[in-house]
Amino acid sequence: MLAARPAPLARTAAVPFALALLTLLPLLVASAPAHAQDTGSGAFVVTLGHDTIAVERFTRTSTTLTGDLVLRTPATRIVHYTATLGTHARVTRMDVAVRHVGQATTTQTMTLRWSGDTAVQTITASGKTRTVRTAAPAGTAPWLFPSYALIEQAVRQALAARQDSVTLPLIVLGGRGTFATTIVRLTHDSVRTTTASGDSRLAMSPTGDLLGLVSPTSTEKVLVTRLPTLDVEAMARAFARRDQAGHALGTLSPRDTVRATVGGASLLVDYSRPAMRGRTIFGGIVPWGQVWRTGANAATGFTTSRGLTINGVAVPAGSYTLWTLPSPNGWSLIINKQTGQWGTEYHADQDLTRIPMQLSSVPSPAERFTIAIDPRGSDAGVLQMTWDTTRVSVQIAESAR
Repeated sequence: MLAARPAPLARTAAVPFALALLTLLPLLVASAPAHAQDTGSGAFVVTLGHDTIAVERFTRTSTTLTGDLVLRTPATRIVHYTATLGTHARVTRMDVAVRHVGQATTTQTMTLRWSGDTAVQTITASGKTRTVRTAAPAGTAPWLFPSYALIEQAVRQALAARQDSVTLPLIVLGGRGTFATTIVRLTHDSVRTTTASGDSRLAMSPTGDLLGLVSPTSTEKVLVTRLPTLDVEAMARAFARRDQAGHALGTLSPRDTVRATVGGASLLVDYSRPAMRGRTIFGGIVPWGQVWRTGANAATGFTTSRGLTINGVAVPAGSYTLWTLPSPNGWSLIINKQTGQWGTEYHADQDLTRIPMQLSSVPSPAERFTIAIDPRGSDAGVLQMTWDTTRVSVQIAESAR
C-alpha cells in the first residue's frame, strides 16, 4: 500500500555511487538549518537516483507525531498519520488515512494499537474492514515506507535506551510481518541502521533530529534530505498533474516474466526490473565482486520442464533462483537450488553450479534491467541480461535424452 527537492547526484562513471553518497553525510549535518532542529517540525525529501519518490512534512509534540506523506509510486497519494507517543519515545497507537490528491474522502484507513504482546491493526478499504493480529511486544516501532519521520522516532526510541547498540523490532503497517533493525550510535552526530536489506547511515543533530540519510549498501538505495518545511499539498498537486500527463512513476521495480521454449523444454523466468534513474549501475549500485540478486525484490526465479545444458553445464529439470557475480572482466551465472526467498537471502551452500557468462556491450543504454531468452534453432537458445550498456549471456540447449 504504502513506500522542494535537493539536487540529486549526477550520474558519473568516475565516482562510484556509494562513495558519492557517503561524501554527502557530513554536508547534511553542516547544511541543515539550525531552527529545523528545535521547532519540533520538519520535512523530508526522498530521492531514488534522479527521481523524487516521496515528500513528507511532520510536527512532533511530547505526546503526538503528526504528518503528511506524499507517495509517488505507483501513482500519487497522500497519507495522513497520527502517532500517539508514550514514555521513552515509544509509539503506543497509530492512525493512518490514505486519499487521492484533490479528494477529501479516504481510500483506506488503518489503526494500530497494542493488546499485551499483540499488535492489532484494523484496516478498512473498499468498504471492507479486516483485523490483523501480529505477535509484537509493546515498544515495537511502526514502519511505513518511506516515512522518515517514523524512522527518526524509532532512532529516538533506541537512543533513549542509552546504549551504543539496540535491536528494535518494527511492524509493517498494513501487513502481517515484523522485522528487526539494529541501531548503532557511531559518533555524536551519526547512527547506522541495519536490516536484512542492508545498512543505512543517518546524520543526527544533538537533539535527536534526523538530518539526512544515505543507504549505499542497502537494497533501498535512497537519499533522504531534511528541510525546515515543504508545501506538500502543492507538490502533491504537481505530481498528480504529471501522473495525468502520462508520467507517473509507476512501480519502482515492476515484476515481469519471460516464457520460452527451447527444444521440448518450457522455460520461465520470474523477476523484477529496476531502473537506472540516472545512476551508475555496475560498479555503482551493483558492486563489483559481490553476488547480485539479478533484479530487485524477490529472488529471480527460473524453471525448466526438462533438463538443459547451459554453456555445456547440465541443469536438471526443476525450479531454481538465478544470481550473478559481476566483475569488470567477466561475469558468472549462479544457479541456486533455494526458491521462493527474498532477494537478500542468498546461501552459497545451495548453489547447483556457477557458469561463466559472455560479456558484451550495447550501443544505447537500457533504462530497465531486462532478461530475455532468444531461441536459436530448434533445440537451443540464448539467455541474456541487459542493463545500462552491459549485456551478459549464456547458451542454452535441451539435454540429450
